[in-house]
Amino acid sequence: MNNRPHILKAFKVVALALAGATTFFSCRRADTATEMIFDNGTISVNEDSVTVAGIPSVRATDTGLVISEGDTIYPYIPAGYPVFTSSAPLIDAAFARGMEICHSILSDTAQPHLFDCLELFSLIDPDRCRKKLADLVQDSIVAGKSPAYTGRGLWTMAAAEVAFAADSREWIEYVARIGRLTIEMEKAVAFVGSERLFQGTPSTYLDSDEYLPRWMNEVERYERFTLMSNVVSVGAYRALAKLMPADEEWQTAAEALAHAINIRLWQPDAGMYNRFLYTGAFPIPARIADNAAQPLAILCDVAIPEMADKILDSTPWFAHGMPLFYPSPAGSPLMSAALAYPRVQALWALAAAKRGNGAILRAALASLLARCFGSNSDPEAALQISMCAMRIFAGIRLTADGMEFAPVVPEFLSEGILLNGLRYRDTELTLRIKGSGNRISRFAIDGKVQQTHRIDPSVTGKHTVTITMADNDLKNGAIPTHEQIWTPPVPEIETLSSRICRINTAPGDMTYLLYRNGIFHSVIDSTMFNIHDTDEFAEICVIPVAKGKIIGFSSDPYFYSPGGSIKTLQAEDFAPGGTSYIRDWRPAFRYVESTPRANSSIDFVCEIPDSAQYVARICYANGNGAIEAGDACAIRTVAVNGTSAGTFILPARGDGWWLSSAFSNSLILTLGKGENHITVSYDPALYPRSTSPDVLIDYLRLIRIGK
Repeated sequence: MNNRPHILKAFKVVALALAGATTFFSCRRADTATEMIFDNGTISVNEDSVTVAGIPSVRATDTGLVISEGDTIYPYIPAGYPVFTSSAPLIDAAFARGMEICHSILSDTAQPHLFDCLELFSLIDPDRCRKKLADLVQDSIVAGKSPAYTGRGLWTMAAAEVAFAADSREWIEYVARIGRLTIEMEKAVAFVGSERLFQGTPSTYLDSDEYLPRWMNEVERYERFTLMSNVVSVGAYRALAKLMPADEEWQTAAEALAHAINIRLWQPDAGMYNRFLYTGAFPIPARIADNAAQPLAILCDVAIPEMADKILDSTPWFAHGMPLFYPSPAGSPLMSAALAYPRVQALWALAAAKRGNGAILRAALASLLARCFGSNSDPEAALQISMCAMRIFAGIRLTADGMEFAPVVPEFLSEGILLNGLRYRDTELTLRIKGSGNRISRFAIDGKVQQTHRIDPSVTGKHTVTITMADNDLKNGAIPTHEQIWTPPVPEIETLSSRICRINTAPGDMTYLLYRNGIFHSVIDSTMFNIHDTDEFAEICVIPVAKGKIIGFSSDPYFYSPGGSIKTLQAEDFAPGGTSYIRDWRPAFRYVESTPRANSSIDFVCEIPDSAQYVARICYANGNGAIEAGDACAIRTVAVNGTSAGTFILPARGDGWWLSSAFSNSLILTLGKGENHITVSYDPALYPRSTSPDVLIDYLRLIRIGK
């Protein structure tokens, strides 16, 4: 739907409403020819115009912006906000619009996105940003949808940035405490020592489960080791290390987790990260790129420099920008301008700037400008362009030592950049930048050349910072582009006998990668395959490959368990059975009611003939709410012979659905020869937000998987 009239109306309202606001004027000389920023045949962006699919969207004049319908728009910036002026009128106008949106968000009661707090709001208004962040804390941890969601570390990253922007020892101590308690809670619930990674569904908006395989329920989504959750956790560790430099544990934890990510989630042959590891008894990779998490891996220093460059050089762009996932999940729509998510483009702009990749930086900026001024205009795009102006072109970085500057200036902005009204603690700065590149040749404050490129936190009053760039070249190689491709349909495994399986999938040019017990076994080009060595446990997954190169989602794992390998421990054999949640006493006595008030700890005892590893799962019922009701998700800690062994996640099955049973997540337990005690307990400290901790336990199932 064409929404340009709506966009124009929004601009006009801004112009009329902001009495006393600052009028923005571009500094581009009238006689200067405009420079092409980007052109891929679909998006064409000059300094003063945008054309999408051959249709002019906006052009700049000396008096304002003129949308293709002919209406003139005059950008304004609210009083007290910084003003950005350059030789590119479109970027200047987008910045002005972004400041108005920023003012609206920070003045409203709604919660801003944590990424915006991290990269923009912390610079613009740290005090109001701090209040917004504090509202997200409940019971001394960062609130989340449920314990099955991880990656709350983005809050810690944003709150630490606010701490560096504002002079508040109280806030630093608060962030350090909340950040530590939150990451410790996530570690207690979701960290798996054998993989050295966090499980859980990412808390960020960017990881949508809409296009995951249908066989993945709430528990199986939780069981994934996602790139997003783990990268954000590295970012949280690094933020805590900066806040508490004397405590070396945070930097050590960050390096250990980053190393595990690079070992377990990196695709060396593709030059990209896997989106996640499927779990079960033996995790295998989902060879699909998460293009929100990948640039974050660069920004959080997870990817080493060589890997970062490989990501930028290898990850394909589509005509309208960087897609959220590559390949696109089967069933997802054709990517249009409306699906070029602004935050994803902004993350790639930041990552490209960090690595000095001018080609990718221009591609990301072009996509943002097309979203800002095109027919599918998104106010979020203006916000992200404002962020790029502050964080990339001005190169602002906040540290405990002050406000540092490391500009990355494309050639089309080399005539000069002026940033007026930049506030930092008790000072107001005017920033002037001349030249291009990512190296500074001269840095001066009030005309005095400085050896360090920063403003000290103790500086007060008004000052002018002048930066001359070295005019060095940014990397301007080819942009990896590709027509949109989709993953093949998810296959299903049908068992014809204990040894013979058939793959049911859509017809086509398809082969399959067969994984056995987490290890790649073979490539098969038939829909029939055999399971050998049927006296041993086997977890079988098949992954479709279309046209010899497009890799899709895995099938639902098929488990083969030989006779005698399964033990079922009925809960009522170890605790009193019966529950008031089920009216009929006969099915009620199948369950043990586990609550903070009764049977808060159940000790399952089993005899094991020889030491071995087992997959453990709880069969349970939880009728405290809808499946998506996060606060109704119950959790139970697990200990084997007194030693912590993990956590069971028990999501709700439906409001009042106490007869609907399901399995928890899987835990790998090592049981010794003889008697073993597996203790399942309620721990209120793990997730204090849970409003419905009651759950019914049917039985504990153990499957022997090996020695």
